[in-house]
Amino acid sequence: MPSLAATADPASHGEIAFPHRPSRPVAGFVALGDSYSAGIGTGLNGTEDECRRGLHAHPRLIQADLNTTTRGHDAAPPALQFLSCTGSTIEDMLSGAPNSQIDAFNTSLPADFALLSIGGNDLGFFDIMNSCIFRFYSFYSGTCDEALRRSEEALTGPEFEHGLRLAIMEILDRVKWEKNPWFS
Repeated sequence: MPSLAATADPASHGEIAFPHRPSRPVAGFVALGDSYSAGIGTGLNGTEDECRRGLHAHPRLIQADLNTTTRGHDAAPPALQFLSCTGSTIEDMLSGAPNSQIDAFNTSLPADFALLSIGGNDLGFFDIMNSCIFRFYSFYSGTCDEALRRSEEALTGPEFEHGLRLAIMEILDRVKWEKNPWFS
């Protein structure tokens, strides 16, 4: 796959031309990740599962936009496998983990691309928000400096990058990317 920089069209004023097959509309995609992808707080329809997927989460909004662009093209609306789950860490989503999102990814359904939003829980995003801004637990919230230090240690440590690479490789392996180079 060419690098994104190599595919930029100079006439497009810096916009990146992503690989695509213009003759075929998007058939479907998969959303994997944590609360950012699950859309916690973006609306519910009276039912809420343990993953707290919102009605207006960005994967659902992207699906709606794609559905609008496929009208008039004799194509079915794009399928969405919405596997994101609030609270997930990189390890949670990997193959073999309980409730693994990657194991739940059904490759018999159409998927032209994946949305991946993961890492906030691995880096202590809630602890930073709590310690530095909201102070939910008053004195027991800890200090902002300490939360930021722990997050920086996790970010610069080898486990975080290794986990991200492993998750991406497992997703690509799941779709047999070498036989499906248009998957992105």
